[in-house]
Amino acid sequence: MEKYGYVKSRCVWFYNGYDMFRDYINNLKLEVTQEMHDRHWSEWRNERGFTDKSKYSSRANIDSEYLEDSVIENVEEAVRLVGQDKFKADIKYRNMRIDFKEIASQYWYLPKDPIIFLQNFRKHKLSHFLFFKSNRPRYDTKEYRNQADVIEPGFELQFEYLGCYDVMQVLNNIENYKKFGRVRIQTLQEKYGTV
Repeated sequence: MEKYGYVKSRCVWFYNGYDMFRDYINNLKLEVTQEMHDRHWSEWRNERGFTDKSKYSSRANIDSEYLEDSVIENVEEAVRLVGQDKFKADIKYRNMRIDFKEIASQYWYLPKDPIIFLQNFRKHKLSHFLFFKSNRPRYDTKEYRNQADVIEPGFELQFEYLGCYDVMQVLNNIENYKKFGRVRIQTLQEKYGTV
């Protein structure tokens, strides 16, 4: 019970920040330029002068960062985390460290052991998960069902804000699924609202 009281009090304190993200994300229309597209290819190939993103599981996964890039460029106080912290959270906003998660279905499938997220939370390297959807192209084949495709120049991205939740709110709602589990976003929304 104490755990939830702690989480709820933090949510109230950050409420204004959540409103801002929700409105910004839901109203954003972002056209992918040739420069943005080329930069992601250069990062994927680990070319000189670009951030090394060659360890991403696919080139298409880098395109999930278009929203993060836009938030950092346009939202006052939003700062990209770099160095070792970038592997814990994507953005620092006020005193929150937020990991942006694009989802394609009703679930976020945990990519690794949830204990890593808990450890980063305890070390103050991660405080929140922000979930969103986009209209990006996806494969529709049996082998690659619903997996993201690389976004081509000229495509206009639109986003749907699904909620920004304290790490413990998310981890307390993990369902058993395969190796590491999953979290149903609607469950978070029903319990905590779309904050």
